[in-house]
Amino acid sequence: MFRRIPYLLAKNKGREGAPYKVVKRLPTTIYDITSTEAKELPTKLKVNFFSPNEIFAEEIEADQIILSSATQGQIGILPGHVPIVTPLKPSVVAITTGNQTKKVFVSGGFALVKNDSVVDIAVAEGFDLTQFDATTAHKLLEKHQTNLAAPKDEMDRIRSQIAVDVMESLNEALKAEGIH
Repeated sequence: MFRRIPYLLAKNKGREGAPYKVVKRLPTTIYDITSTEAKELPTKLKVNFFSPNEIFAEEIEADQIILSSATQGQIGILPGHVPIVTPLKPSVVAITTGNQTKKVFVSGGFALVKNDSVVDIAVAEGFDLTQFDATTAHKLLEKHQTNLAAPKDEMDRIRSQIAVDVMESLNEALKAEGIH
């Protein structure tokens, strides 16, 4: 969030008859850029990860998160990451704590990284990758590709395109994880 104000009016106590003076000012952010104190970076992320039906993580401490933004590609988030809000595309969200990594396939959603290393991830649906069968996922992809090739109407085409996008992402994730 930038305030793009090139000039601010400030009270001028030094000149008679001129109640205000123009003061040049650089754009400011949500951070206090005038502070000279060195701030220590946090060592852990605090993660809240949920869908309407399930809570995957609630205020857990994590070392890093890897997710796929719909607009910025794959993002690695470490403690002290700059604040962002990004939409998520169908992909795997990986949360690493110590030597354990929890991987959840999401159909889409949003991630919000706050300036205090709190990460909120809200998704429409999410499932542990180990819950999927690669053969079934591949068959579903073929079925939706067939539907996309000959849609009944525009709504059917849109639904099929969304299903194909999700199933392609799921099949890629399963292949990357070596799930057959």
